Amino acid sequence: MTQDSRTTTPTAAPSDSGGECLRALTDDFDALVEAVHDDVHGMADDDVSATLRQAASAQIRSDAIAFLQIALTGDLHIALLCGEQAPRLRRRRRELDLLARYAGRTGRGDSAPSRASGRARTHRVLLLKALQDNGCDERAYDVPRTGYRAWALAHGHLPDESPSSEVAALAALGEDDFLAVVLADLRRAENPSLCDDALVERWLPVLSTATNVLRLELGETEQRASTTRGSARNRTLSDLEALYQDLAVACVRRREAERALAAFRERLVRIADAALASLDLTNEPARHEGRPQHPSDAPASYDAPTTAPRSEPFALPPIGADTLVVAVDASLGAPSATCGFGWAAEDGRLGHGTGLAVDSTDAETLALCLAAQAPEFTGRRLMLLSDCEHAVRTVAHVLAGSVDPAELRCGPGTTPGLTEALAVLRDRVPSVSVHHVPGHAGHELNEAADTLARLGLHLGNGRSGPGRVAPVYRKLHLGLRRRWDVTGQVA
Repeated sequence: MTQDSRTTTPTAAPSDSGGECLRALTDDFDALVEAVHDDVHGMADDDVSATLRQAASAQIRSDAIAFLQIALTGDLHIALLCGEQAPRLRRRRRELDLLARYAGRTGRGDSAPSRASGRARTHRVLLLKALQDNGCDERAYDVPRTGYRAWALAHGHLPDESPSSEVAALAALGEDDFLAVVLADLRRAENPSLCDDALVERWLPVLSTATNVLRLELGETEQRASTTRGSARNRTLSDLEALYQDLAVACVRRREAERALAAFRERLVRIADAALASLDLTNEPARHEGRPQHPSDAPASYDAPTTAPRSEPFALPPIGADTLVVAVDASLGAPSATCGFGWAAEDGRLGHGTGLAVDSTDAETLALCLAAQAPEFTGRRLMLLSDCEHAVRTVAHVLAGSVDPAELRCGPGTTPGLTEALAVLRDRVPSVSVHHVPGHAGHELNEAADTLARLGLHLGNGRSGPGRVAPVYRKLHLGLRRRWDVTGQVA
């Protein structure tokens, strides 16, 4: 495990009472990570180990585990790129396995909602219904799903709260400047103002964008590391190590943002409940005895499921004599944005590629576009098959003209080149159609495309070298030629 310039040298947690040990670990994240790392390997002091297994330590323990999972994954990847010997690589993989087992033994920091909180929610719903029956506007007491602060201010639930000057300055920033602040929070020093109730709703989605920016940078860097040599490669590997650290920090900060947002909403619910309880409502529902009955107390009702008729798993529309069937797939790396593409045609032609995508749907969509633009398919009418329904739907809308690629979101944290690839694909109408097939269900072309996509991914992130290409192609050619003839019919 490595530490970057943002953090200080970890210090051992004090060997004293459990409460002081917990406070020390809570206040010093570096010490917490080091303590969890030692506890995974059975080297932590007894009092530290006992503190980490307390229920009060569940959240900070799970934060440290999430950080270590990404940091150790980065260490293993860099070791692979550096060509470390097999015994050392096995030790690094074993360290990740030990961490996964430790996480399974100690459990997550998330707690399930209690039965009492479920009863309180049920009673609140009935109170809101009583408020509506009395001719009042219940929206002033019903916390919405989004826009918490705006709702609270509009209905006077936060009359005496005004943000500090630092928070107000951050709230006034434009999108690009606020993204720069969030990235600085991940890369350099933590910004405590981001957890403020006035900012947390904005912080969480921008944090997702910042994480995608880091993942794209990581993908570009690992692709560069797999092709450069000498001193330039050493600098690239150093950049790669720093980016893995940034992503580990982003993972922890996201967990903190989600908890801060949940706490803000719970505070507003308590304020709204207090205001609701102060009203004089007629026909107010009983809280305890009789009705209303909590859903968990109600007798179970069961409707026998109806079984839909089983359809042909690979049913496709009629295929013209001049149409070539091509299965397309993508494989996305984690935690980087490197992805691989693969396509397999019924006439035995195969292809693969490497790119960047922020999520699996974008990767599958980009794969469909690149397969249609492959030089070997120039002038051919194509039926593209994909196991991603969202990607098929997106491409079908673009081909039908109901979605303009220029209207899709672009900018920092989005898949580069996707809108341009969709625009080029649209120009091939009507020579291209797309259809969905189930993934990993035995479709030979889909399975071949999946293998090629994983090959493209491993070539892109440096886990495989060029020497791996020819054996994979030979094996797939043999399998496809045994099963398909040039017309695409099963032989």
